[in-house]
Amino acid sequence: MIRQAIQRIIKEACEEVYSDPDLTRLLNESSSNETKQIHLEEIGDIFLIKKNFESLLPTINLFIDQDSKFNALMNLNVNFRRVRQENFTENQEKNFKSAIFHEGGTSFQNSPIHLMFYEKLDIFGKDLLPTDEKFEELELSSMSYCRLRKDFASKLSETAVDTEIRLVQQGVSACFVTMEQYQQLMFVLGQPCTTENDQKFDEILTLLNDFNTSSVENFKDMIRQIGIPFDYNANISLQQNRRQFKDFFSFLTNVRCAVVEGSHRCEATSRTLQGYELGDPVPLKYTGVEAPPTSTIFQKISAQVYYCKDGIKLDETVLAKLRQVSKEIALMKEKIVHVTWHNFFTRVLDEIIEDEHLADLMYENQEEFYKEDVHYTEIGSKDLRSNKIKKHLHQILTRAVFEYKPCCELLGFCRKKPDRAEWSSSKPKWLYVNTVPYHQVSQFILDL
Repeated sequence: MIRQAIQRIIKEACEEVYSDPDLTRLLNESSSNETKQIHLEEIGDIFLIKKNFESLLPTINLFIDQDSKFNALMNLNVNFRRVRQENFTENQEKNFKSAIFHEGGTSFQNSPIHLMFYEKLDIFGKDLLPTDEKFEELELSSMSYCRLRKDFASKLSETAVDTEIRLVQQGVSACFVTMEQYQQLMFVLGQPCTTENDQKFDEILTLLNDFNTSSVENFKDMIRQIGIPFDYNANISLQQNRRQFKDFFSFLTNVRCAVVEGSHRCEATSRTLQGYELGDPVPLKYTGVEAPPTSTIFQKISAQVYYCKDGIKLDETVLAKLRQVSKEIALMKEKIVHVTWHNFFTRVLDEIIEDEHLADLMYENQEEFYKEDVHYTEIGSKDLRSNKIKKHLHQILTRAVFEYKPCCELLGFCRKKPDRAEWSSSKPKWLYVNTVPYHQVSQFILDL
């Protein structure tokens, strides 16, 4: 098979590089990645979890297995609920589709994506199986229930075509990622080798955080960054190039990720990125759908990765435990906690603190601000440092007023609803101000 031949070449090249101390040193020096401290937490007797990092849905989608014939996402049986296509479009006013095509939306960022990485095994390709290791044959099936296209299943009855089905891949299984496969993945991504017996998939998921692939140039920059020899085809669309690149990438590594929680968002993102319509029957056909560059699918999202403790093999017991985790998360989502003003101001303050551009402009202390020598004729200059600070604060506050609850809910009570575009401009905002001069003094005299 071509996949096997390619991976043998990668394996040989990887072994050659990692066995050469000079090449290994150069690779380590060329890497600009800094190891970030990630909170590691135990969950029960089996799992460890890495939290508190952000990734991109296009990056996550790259590691989710996808059937080449039906174009459907495939998953291990780790999710409490399976995706149903009607969930994407059933509510006419607010659904997954409207969320994706809403410019500047953040609907998919409301909760973390929960993932577990595994190694896909080809049962028929015996040389790809881990040596001297007994493994349980595990099923990879479609992430969602699907319906067949009538033109594809013309020989079937109409009842059979309308029936929801679950696609199952044959001749494959899964195990936890071996260090050999992990090293080869790091090699493919142009990352330094590690002598530790530790797999850091959180760092892999954050590796491409500057490349959400929302534009052709950004997609090409991603390919150049990781150094994968993939030629962008200018004769087809960006969506079709994304689909071809994912197929190409899947030939380079057997490392995949299973979605424990967040499968609806992953499925909806995958279809949209590749130009497939939400809710369409399989095999999926390209329709040219394209999300806006500011869509929620291109925004960073919180992610969590599950690991098993040493000595535990990937089997049905582990999958059942992950389904229980998924169920608990799903039940927690049903508990509605109303957003308070405390949440609002905390979120705004966090955003102000985390704004790198604003941090560069801020004064170190009050004295530095007082010492700024500005002639009164320049007080309104856009180049003035204090005015630049005001501009950044204004952008943050505008987003807060129009997007963050409960403040944005108050806009519905305005007789004349403010226009966001006008509000975000530099035009004066005050209609009028009514005050009582020296009210403390007046009150004091009255009391006398």
